[in-house]
Amino acid sequence: MRKPGVPHARFGDEGVPGTRIRGHDIADMVANGDAIPDLLEAYPALTKDKIESAIIYASAYPRRGRPRKVSGWEKKKLLSSTKN
Repeated sequence: MRKPGVPHARFGDEGVPGTRIRGHDIADMVANGDAIPDLLEAYPALTKDKIESAIIYASAYPRRGRPRKVSGWEKKKLLSSTKN
């Protein structure tokens, strides 16, 4: 990941080298169920190592600020998935 203030930084967030994609965005896509091969196809500048680095970066450096509110249907989805 690159430091803010360099050309790869977007909105003060660290970008994936060689792309204009933020590391947190890649990690969010994987967390939402996007498969790594699908991401590699959609973003040719990414490699498997860059995706794995983005996931590690996002877990080591969580986003700042107030957590987003979870809507009612998302709460139900979260509760139903924990009852297994």
